[in-house]
Amino acid sequence: MGSKWGLVHYSQICEKSGGEKVEVEDEVELGQEVWVKVLSVDVEAQKVGMSMKYVDQATGEDKDMLQVKYTVEKESEGKRRGFGGGGGGGGGGRGMNDIYARNKREEEEYASHSWGGGGRPGGAGEAAEEEGDPEERNFGLSGLLAKETRTFEGVELKFIEPAEARMPTLRWRLYEFKGDEQTRTLHLHRLSCYVFGRDRSLNKFPGFVATDHPSCSKQHAVIQFRLQARDDGQGGSIQEVKPYVLDLQSTNGTHLNGERIEDQRYYELKMKDMIKFGNSTREYIVMHDGPIDAQGV
Repeated sequence: MGSKWGLVHYSQICEKSGGEKVEVEDEVELGQEVWVKVLSVDVEAQKVGMSMKYVDQATGEDKDMLQVKYTVEKESEGKRRGFGGGGGGGGGGRGMNDIYARNKREEEEYASHSWGGGGRPGGAGEAAEEEGDPEERNFGLSGLLAKETRTFEGVELKFIEPAEARMPTLRWRLYEFKGDEQTRTLHLHRLSCYVFGRDRSLNKFPGFVATDHPSCSKQHAVIQFRLQARDDGQGGSIQEVKPYVLDLQSTNGTHLNGERIEDQRYYELKMKDMIKFGNSTREYIVMHDGPIDAQGV
């Protein structure tokens, strides 16, 4: 095909914190050789869109092979990691197709694995996260639904599932990122409820997901699938099972698309929403790739 010219927009040179604008002359020099990856090709206009920030400039390694971060960034209309405040549109985009194709391959790998152990299949568990501000002591009320608490192997749970709890009907996922690296995929469609926190005494509890950052509470937040009815526009209703996030009166809060949510209140989760727990830098991207098939996968 011969050599081709491409364009690297200044926003694709490197990633700046806090939305700080990139000064091109501070990052690259005239004649400097750099690694890039192709993001888009406009055959009609003969234009190629490229990026430097998704490629390790020392090794040339692709840091966003699934194009999850780029796809979400593009669809957020220029807002840094604004993962779908409006939410539930279709997937779209080459990056989403890559993810959906990969999901089928992942099913076999994760089929017999429970995330309650806090580690990957065959591993010894996830290492403790980066250092951060520790959780402050909370001398407030003991927790959500205090009159109905139950215990698991001697540990009092701050949450029990509501009457409308249901198993998911779609293959929901949480893609965990630490910086530019995708660290794990959580297959949410296998249970109706997930508890996030750093209480390792709950490792054997079905649906426990360890969040080891010191700013996270022992039982920090819950993702709960609930049966909800909506108007069908013809005088009737449609029953749907939807995921919701609920903060369990954590000290440092749960953030949805960059905004701290109120505790003890359900917030519906939609495609490409982003969740963060406490002051951890880890980001959890919400996605699904359609209905669960007859085999439950």
